[in-house]
Amino acid sequence: MLAFLATGIVTLTPLAHSADEPTVAVVGMHQNGLGRPGQDRAVRAIVRVIEQDDRFEVLNPRDMGERIRGRESVIVEEGLLATAAAALNTGKGLYNQGAPEDALLSLEAAVADFLRAMPATNTVTDLWEAWVYIGTCHMNRETPNMEAAKAAFQNAAALVPARPLNTALFPPNVVSAYQAERAFLAGYPIDLKVTTDGPATVWVDGIERGSSPVTVSGLLPGEHYIVARGKGTQGFELVPATIPEPGAESAGRPPRQETVRVAMRLPALGQAADSVVGRTQQTAALYQALGKRSQEVDYVLMVGVHDDTLHMQWLHGPSEALSAALEVPYADMADDEALQAIPQMLEMIDDRGALTQSVGAAIPLDVGANSTLASMLLQPEVNRSPTDEGNKGERRGRRRGLAIGLTSLLVAGAAAAGGTYYYTSVVRADPYGQVVIDF
Repeated sequence: MLAFLATGIVTLTPLAHSADEPTVAVVGMHQNGLGRPGQDRAVRAIVRVIEQDDRFEVLNPRDMGERIRGRESVIVEEGLLATAAAALNTGKGLYNQGAPEDALLSLEAAVADFLRAMPATNTVTDLWEAWVYIGTCHMNRETPNMEAAKAAFQNAAALVPARPLNTALFPPNVVSAYQAERAFLAGYPIDLKVTTDGPATVWVDGIERGSSPVTVSGLLPGEHYIVARGKGTQGFELVPATIPEPGAESAGRPPRQETVRVAMRLPALGQAADSVVGRTQQTAALYQALGKRSQEVDYVLMVGVHDDTLHMQWLHGPSEALSAALEVPYADMADDEALQAIPQMLEMIDDRGALTQSVGAAIPLDVGANSTLASMLLQPEVNRSPTDEGNKGERRGRRRGLAIGLTSLLVAGAAAAGGTYYYTSVVRADPYGQVVIDF
């Protein structure tokens, strides 16, 4: 006689998300020296603390990556080039209004901002334009500065040698001066060999050149920008300008050989501005772009350090509004202080899901010190787990509660020979603390 016994085994599934439940995203901490293990540890801990407040749905970095899938490059462009583009447009406007002296201040600020973002944006198109306008302004000053104009034109020509000036925008004397500097540099070509201390694809001046080691032939002397990207790593080097003196005997000889070695590190979203005001502008632009381009994300947690203070703030994505900032002194690593401050941060969102208070200024974070956010935006294929590909963006964020269902079946069979069979399971945790049961 054959008998069957059915009994339940516990499985864990997320609760349904309520439409009234604000979605908050944790995308890492801005602190140099935290490293990948430190970032992962801090993110997991912060997520767990927020999960204890049952008013919120919480997204970890991998979940957030699904909410921005396909829009990473747009976020990088909008978030890292906004201040530079604004300064460039202001400078161009002042030049067109006949104020070259005033225009130079904005154009030089634009160059500095473009260079800070270069490791992440990896584009020189707008930088070329800024250098051209700087040279043009120097030629049109009340007392023209031709040496400064030549240097600016050389910087532009070295970056994009094939790009001509638009004769509808620039007067003939400017076009002639630019062409003369480009022709001068063409007599002193450089062959640049790029090596890296790990596997990487190499870009020089925004153009992909191949896998490291690689030699780029025929570059013009001047500043060049090298970006190298490996799996979960990134490197950046600025090759300084080595402009020959006019009439140097090497003109027309074989290209000069140069070698640059690029150190590979964790991904970074460029370099922080020098001033507090500059850092607040960078932070606001980056997180507003992130919030605007994400799907179904109400709040993004901004957290990091500046000087000896931990700074925390919410960005409300749909409105781009910023919460009041929380500032806490810290020592060494700031993740412990961040955990203790999370309950205060949650109090800034009321029961209706609205900010209790909003301000105009962002906190002054180092945009280059959050490798978790950088990986999400610059190397999304690395940030994504293999199983995410099959889900096609359908993954939901973490929930506080767990529904317990008796759904599995244990079957025991008894026959003449006798015998019992069991289905067993293995419980494990993913890197962000989700419980997974494999049968």
